[in-house]
Amino acid sequence: MQWIGLSEQPASVLVADMQRLDLAALLAEEPRAPVLLETSAWPQAAAWVRAIRAQPALSHLPLFLATRPDGAEPPGLASLLDGIALDAAGRDAQAGEIMAQAARLTHVAATPGEALAQYLACRPAQRLHPVKDWTAPAYYRYPLVETLLTEGEDPYVWLERWSRRRILDTEVVVDRLRLCDQCSSAHMNHVDVCPSCASIDITSTRLLHCFTCGHVDQQESFQRQHRLECPKCSAALRHIGVDYDRPLEQLQCRQCKNLFVDADVRSQCMACGASSSPERLPVRPIAVYRLGGAGLLLARQGNLSPVLSGLDTVNFIVPALFERLLDWQIALARRYPESHFFSVIGLRVRNLEELVSTLGRSVTATLIDGFAERLRATLRTTDLTTRGDDDHIWLLTPHTDEAGARLLVSRMRELGQASRQANAAVLALSTAVVSMPGADGLPLEANQLMGLMASRLETEIET
Repeated sequence: MQWIGLSEQPASVLVADMQRLDLAALLAEEPRAPVLLETSAWPQAAAWVRAIRAQPALSHLPLFLATRPDGAEPPGLASLLDGIALDAAGRDAQAGEIMAQAARLTHVAATPGEALAQYLACRPAQRLHPVKDWTAPAYYRYPLVETLLTEGEDPYVWLERWSRRRILDTEVVVDRLRLCDQCSSAHMNHVDVCPSCASIDITSTRLLHCFTCGHVDQQESFQRQHRLECPKCSAALRHIGVDYDRPLEQLQCRQCKNLFVDADVRSQCMACGASSSPERLPVRPIAVYRLGGAGLLLARQGNLSPVLSGLDTVNFIVPALFERLLDWQIALARRYPESHFFSVIGLRVRNLEELVSTLGRSVTATLIDGFAERLRATLRTTDLTTRGDDDHIWLLTPHTDEAGARLLVSRMRELGQASRQANAAVLALSTAVVSMPGADGLPLEANQLMGLMASRLETEIET
């Protein structure tokens, strides 16, 4: 088997049939062979591994470290390697299995999603495991995903996106984290506070309740030498349950003197300082992922799904059901015009073919995915979407008048502008709006109404 060698010592020969390259040549030539790294330093090994895995076209290649360097291994580095200090037979066998799977790939990966899919497709038994790292903002890291993405991109956003598109399937959830609702950090401090004044200066206390006069105070105030006596009415407290009892309130605030049983809990972010109640904190599941069905297709054949399929995850229903619900909304608006109203919004990416031609299908699909993420945050849970073909997206917004629909359209146009790329490419959106009741002379059947709106979308010029 032909190997590629990357070494600090050019004279060293660990494999007989080996082509030696430096890192720049390896990244430029994009060879189709397993790679063996020879170095005595972990930092050098980490730099090489991350540089190779970060290249989508190379990320699936077998990658081995010939010997184990001295010192502490960088966290997560082992998950980027296929083996460390393996014997020649084991290394050849493992590399052979990976290259056999790689031979089934029919295209070169160009995006992080394709690269991840090819990496897992070449290793059918491998899973994407989270790595614990207390220094990470989320306590867990996915080193391979971080390596494939550019600096500043959130791996968890991409993992959620790939999961929705079935590129990845969740195998098991191993943890759940409560995140800061301001900065999404998992470094939260949860403290008990007084339910009255929210002070953290609270203490446990032992209280007594005098049955004679009803006085409640700390046990120390009832102590009289070797007996208990009420400091208010001087009654002798001999028998618990007869003369006195212990109230449930066993906590006291030092600031406002409030007595209480259960303290409130406040969560403070150690990263940004924001404070919130625990029930308001978003929960993030930490999972082990495996390659999904759509991911296997993506790995072997590339992105063959419609470019706008990323929008199919935004409150999506199938077109036939969308039309039936639209017919129902039209009937309700005609029968109860005083109380029932709704709007239909048509959306078309006017420059879709131009974007595909300029950026490629994969990059354009990623652009659409980002737009879908922002659109999902804008829509209500009661708003529904569908996609009739590769050009048109439809939104049904119950209890939304024309003014509300126009406001939503304005926000969607802003989202399209926010997708601007470095080369000035941007989603050019055409929109059409129909609100009922109030619109005269419009078709009263869903398919005819959508056909009329589609013709308006085709003729709109302004963005």
